[in-house]
Amino acid sequence: MAQTIKLKRSATQGGSPSTSQLSLGEVAINTYDGKMYIKKDDGSESIVEIGGNTLTATHTTYEYVATSNQTTFSGSDVYSAILAYDTGTPAKIQVFLNGILLDEGSGADYTATNGTSVVLTSGVSTGDLVQISAYKSSAGTTALTIDTQANISASTVTTTSTAVTTVNSFTASEFRSARYTVQITNSTDSTYYITEIILIHNGTTPEMTEYGTIFTGAAAEATFDADISSGSVRLRATPASGDTMVFKVVRHSIIV
Repeated sequence: MAQTIKLKRSATQGGSPSTSQLSLGEVAINTYDGKMYIKKDDGSESIVEIGGNTLTATHTTYEYVATSNQTTFSGSDVYSAILAYDTGTPAKIQVFLNGILLDEGSGADYTATNGTSVVLTSGVSTGDLVQISAYKSSAGTTALTIDTQANISASTVTTTSTAVTTVNSFTASEFRSARYTVQITNSTDSTYYITEIILIHNGTTPEMTEYGTIFTGAAAEATFDADISSGSVRLRATPASGDTMVFKVVRHSIIV
């Protein structure tokens, strides 16, 4: 006779077990959210979500109209799409010049190593059409919940101007405070920046402080502030230049 083995489970949306509800080695399932949890003990008991991330890939063809003797193509194309591709050997792209497929690699027609720019070996002529067919994969946005009291999530934003940009946000009614680790990669001049920010809000106004800032360039890549808009707490960055910059943010947040 067949038997059905059922683990500890909940059908409540957003529900996760507490440390008192699970024994070490026991697994729990949320059948509404499709998530699994275990309890870990590294000196301090906590609940961790098993898996939860998805991997997606996008394919985009970028188009650039060249200027005289131009070799480097990056940032916004003629349709305002910002070049991004998966690196590797070879990179996950194909490059066409006026419809002709170019050869990739050192000593060939172009190189592509940093995920945000393509460098041609020889300069092209004014009006030449450069098309870059690229694949870009990214992890899903599922966040990690810890013992129902805290949350870890991440976001990535690319900028090519000095306009104020939201680099991370969360629902004000859900989380009271957050600690951010922000890494910036300036792919235009190959400089890097890292900083930490602590923020708390009262439902109307956020207060924040920045510390532990380190950068490899001559000056900081951006400044930061925060606001609350339409119920969301937003971490806002003002880039110091129009260089192509990738902001990667890891946020640790604590519930209200």
